[in-house]
Amino acid sequence: MKNFLFLTLLLLVFQQSTLASSHPQHKINIIPEKIAVAEFYEKYTAIGQARLTNSKDYFAKVKGKVDFISSIQGNKIAKGDVVIIIDKEIAEKLKSQAEANLYLAESTHNRNLSLLKKSIINVEEINKSKASLEQARSEYAKALKTYDDMVIKTMEDGYIGVIRTNIADEVKEGDYLFSLTTKSNFYVFVELPEILRGKILTSDAVSAHGENDEAISGKILAISDYLSNNGTVTAKFEFPYNDNLLHGAFVETDIIFNKHQALALPEKAVLKNNQGDFVYVITSENKVKQVFVTLGVRTNNMIELLSDELKEGDMIVLDGLTKVYDGAEVVVNSNIEHSGT
Repeated sequence: MKNFLFLTLLLLVFQQSTLASSHPQHKINIIPEKIAVAEFYEKYTAIGQARLTNSKDYFAKVKGKVDFISSIQGNKIAKGDVVIIIDKEIAEKLKSQAEANLYLAESTHNRNLSLLKKSIINVEEINKSKASLEQARSEYAKALKTYDDMVIKTMEDGYIGVIRTNIADEVKEGDYLFSLTTKSNFYVFVELPEILRGKILTSDAVSAHGENDEAISGKILAISDYLSNNGTVTAKFEFPYNDNLLHGAFVETDIIFNKHQALALPEKAVLKNNQGDFVYVITSENKVKQVFVTLGVRTNNMIELLSDELKEGDMIVLDGLTKVYDGAEVVVNSNIEHSGT
């Protein structure tokens, strides 16, 4: 019995000695941080295809044989320059015939107006010549449209790429011919996940990553208020012309949204165990208190504090976290206090 009591006493002494060694009573030097307000935001990266605002893809609108191709490829071209001609003789003949018919109809109608004034013909003849003139004008407009589809000119100044067809090639309606680009603003269309619907606004900031990873600032023009067939929300961005953006290239865009201010905790000051996230707060008695917190978004190595356990100006342990424990006494040197804002 005496041996049992002796062993029990010895065990208690050993446990107290172990506790004393694991939590030494000397004060621990730490580096504090004062809780302050910081700006937070969320970021989402989406990929979309960049297209110049005034770019235009040209496709064949008639079938036929290519008779002419401009020698300018991959260079600047002026508005109205002819790029491709399909069945040149047929195009010219259609246009000439329509012009001749219109001229004849106008001459006939004008002559009839003159004869009517002299009472040589009646109003019925005038109505017939007027109807013929209107029909000639309509046919002429159709002929001009067909002519323009066969004699393809650029709609404005710009740059044309490689022309996909060759002289004597047979083309059919819908065949791609070439593209015209201008130094205009870029449009980028991206698809956003449904979870971001209503969170990203047209007033939020967006930037594109150009060549050499240059960040190009733009604006959000529109965001769909409905889901696409893919279950995503379509957004349209606009960026100023920049040589580091390439027409037709897929680019990364960064959307900065949900900008707001809140209490901030440095990421390195936040610890985690099986109960959750926590920080060590320095009390007015220079002791450490373990406080569990609810966190929000992360921005620039700072974490948003959502819960109200702490307030602005409270001091927390920033460095020395491996040495402190709940209830430990600490030494706070005012010369090393600093703010994370």
